[in-house]
Amino acid sequence: MDSSNAPYLFPRSDSTVLPDPSRFFSHDLLSSPLPTNSFFQNFTLKNGDQAENFHPYLIKTSPSSLSISYPSLTHNMIEPWLDGSFGPNGFLYDPTWGGLITKLGSKDSGGDFGFGIYNDHHYHLGYFLYAIAVLVKIDNLWGKKYRPQVYALAADYMTLGKKGEGSSSVYTRLRCFDFFKLHSWAGGLTEFTDGRNQESTSEAVNGYYSAALLGLAYGDIELAAVASTVLAFEIHAAKMWWQVKEEDTLYPSDFTAENRVVGVLWSTKRDSGLWFAPKEWKECRLGIQLLPILPLVDWTLPALDREGGVGEGWKGFLYALESMYDKDGAMEKVKGLKGHDDGNSLSNLLWWIHSRNSGDE
Repeated sequence: MDSSNAPYLFPRSDSTVLPDPSRFFSHDLLSSPLPTNSFFQNFTLKNGDQAENFHPYLIKTSPSSLSISYPSLTHNMIEPWLDGSFGPNGFLYDPTWGGLITKLGSKDSGGDFGFGIYNDHHYHLGYFLYAIAVLVKIDNLWGKKYRPQVYALAADYMTLGKKGEGSSSVYTRLRCFDFFKLHSWAGGLTEFTDGRNQESTSEAVNGYYSAALLGLAYGDIELAAVASTVLAFEIHAAKMWWQVKEEDTLYPSDFTAENRVVGVLWSTKRDSGLWFAPKEWKECRLGIQLLPILPLVDWTLPALDREGGVGEGWKGFLYALESMYDKDGAMEKVKGLKGHDDGNSLSNLLWWIHSRNSGDE
């Protein structure tokens, strides 16, 4: 893909879901000491060295103050992506496939986890939209200022318009979602023998959940409704295809006997392993179907004693699920963690544990 004619301008979106943004990114889109990768950019807000993850509808406002005091740090992390001032990376529009890519992705097919060849778009952009929904909830004027850019991000994977002759849409309709299978695929343009694939259902769920939150933050009921509908399909499919129950007959009995979670689901097969881990790393297989923690553990707990050790970040996700049936035990384990995965934190885990209802409450 030739980026020599940069800068690119994001086009208008005449989707039946998304309003037509009248103005898009600044003329210098490829203009910093921020993380340069589009995937890790917006997992977190930062308060000193402690990562935080906010639910936008737990934020309380008053005429004189906010219940959190550092939204400006998040503004500073996100605005460079929206106004084109982030030098190392940035979003571009690709007219060939009707979608957004990144500067790094336009030059390297492996850049940003393959974002330039349309891998994981609902994952990456879902994290951006979650953080942006928080900011819009806090700061309506900021949200109004950046609404065109924000809706360009959402349109990449949420538009209902169909790109092509006779259509005003410039984005591919529900880019990642399969209308026949009723779940998303994370694989992009790369051809595999076994077809398309998806590893993390929870990040897919987060993508549509974040789009729904964005619609609520902007008062866009249509966007919220469409995103919530796709979200419901995604959750149903995750339970059906990725979560393996003892009595299931969907998969062969030998697979069902040994597994409670599918690692990667393909068009024509299922894998126990992950793109980044072997099948024995059960904590990773569970964690990738759980992160990020938003508003099966027995099967994985023995793996925590595996020779060579288990990363502290993955333990945090397992303990979060354990808290749903053993709140006190999970609390003690969480307090003993020495680190957390990107986008997770001690405060996030404490919020999660304290907000679960135990069986006797």
